[in-house]
Amino acid sequence: MAAAGAYMVHFRSTDPEVFARWGATWHFQNAAGTIIAQNDDDIWTLQRWLIPGENPADLTPEAVLEEWVGAAFEYEILQANPWEANFVVASSYGNDRVILAGDAAHQYIPTGGYGMNSGVADAWGLSWMLAGLVQGWGGNKLVAAHEAERKTTAWWHLDAARRHFNVRIQIGDVYMAAGDLGGKGASARREAVGEKIKALGNAENESWGVEHGYRYDESPIIFHEADCPEVDPLAYVPNTCPGVRLPHVFLEPGVSLHDRLGRYFTLVVLDGTDVSAVETAAAELAIPLTVLRLDRADLAPVYQCKLLLVRPDQHIAWRGNQLPADVFELLRVVSGR
Repeated sequence: MAAAGAYMVHFRSTDPEVFARWGATWHFQNAAGTIIAQNDDDIWTLQRWLIPGENPADLTPEAVLEEWVGAAFEYEILQANPWEANFVVASSYGNDRVILAGDAAHQYIPTGGYGMNSGVADAWGLSWMLAGLVQGWGGNKLVAAHEAERKTTAWWHLDAARRHFNVRIQIGDVYMAAGDLGGKGASARREAVGEKIKALGNAENESWGVEHGYRYDESPIIFHEADCPEVDPLAYVPNTCPGVRLPHVFLEPGVSLHDRLGRYFTLVVLDGTDVSAVETAAAELAIPLTVLRLDRADLAPVYQCKLLLVRPDQHIAWRGNQLPADVFELLRVVSGR
């Protein structure tokens, strides 16, 4: 059963009285739904919640839009349709030659925008795993790793989207309780409503931990460590515990560390450690490996270890201050063999 139903109206308008009265604004919300700015100029999307029992076939996009705004104004309808919002994650991410990603694997209400973000991460992770299988250097555990990594993350994003959606409901309740916000004494009533909304927080747009800090703790192709910090949904604290994404730094103005990574695996070396053993092992196993030497002691507080083995999707597979005794085992595990 769907969590909610909505009627979407995607439209173009440059009416300054409606959409630019308070300068640049990205979300307009009332108890009935939300208008989202799509390009900071003239493209907008209204998501108006459907009332239980309401038949979308009885609605027109013009009536829905003008009723929500509260006035007739200049606009052009680009697309309009009803849709159902879900909170679902697939019980399995694949079987044999069929593997799921994106909306086929998970669907959330778009509070937080995690559907597209999570779908892109699905595709990014799965693409290098499939490349490893096709090219012959990847093993059978790669497909299992896709589910172990991305299914757990899907629930992480679903829970966040649900929290944000509940805040949207609370904001709607505030508007409903406020009554008429025009007429005599409107300024004081609006200020009181604003304070209540402010107190509900802005986690939907500021959940940095949800977006940047998640970690693949259940993956079979990562060398996990004990005592890694808990992931805070709201705060992102850069770290290099295996399973997280490599924290970003600029090596110099305009030069990102991420732009220096290789296409497949990259061993980031922050000092003069001899890593020829792992290069030899990678060549024998036909595993594509780039060694990125930075010799940057100033990066130690951020990256915490001298050696970081980074996967093609920029997640850290292993870290240490010296190579392990068995570099062949290291490479076999991270490549899914």
